[in-house]
Amino acid sequence: MGNKKGFTLVEILITITLMGALLAIAGLNFNTWQKKSNIDGQVKEMLADFAEARMTAIHRKSNVMIALDSNQYVFRIYTTNEVVGRSTGRSIFTKTLKYPILKSGDIGLNGRGFTEDFVVGGGFVSNQTISVPSSGVNPAVDCLVVSTTRVNIGRMNGINCEYK
Repeated sequence: MGNKKGFTLVEILITITLMGALLAIAGLNFNTWQKKSNIDGQVKEMLADFAEARMTAIHRKSNVMIALDSNQYVFRIYTTNEVVGRSTGRSIFTKTLKYPILKSGDIGLNGRGFTEDFVVGGGFVSNQTISVPSSGVNPAVDCLVVSTTRVNIGRMNGINCEYK
């Protein structure tokens, strides 16, 4: 009668406590990984959208403006004689962002696909940095640099975006 096999209540409680602690640690890491992945995805999606806006400007031979706010961006297209601005043109699409960006303003693309400052009165614009604050989660990419002829993605290093 003394040879009964099984677990004592203390052994079961210790096992459940250890499993709970391990699951809590894994849950914290999962949230960090998920945020990293979401920031990477947002930056890569913005890269694709900006490349599409440049191609739209070239294909239609029209001015295109990307109006940036902290939580969204709007693509607008203009006819040849239309003044470029936030209240003019036709909206192509609006994208709401999950994570806010640091760069409010506008990015203009002329009919040849080059970035242009339509507000100040013309001239090419180069190296506008758009970043997604990553709050210490260290994503692979968290910024874009819009230059005169292309868009690069990279990682913020202080105040500069280092290309990947």
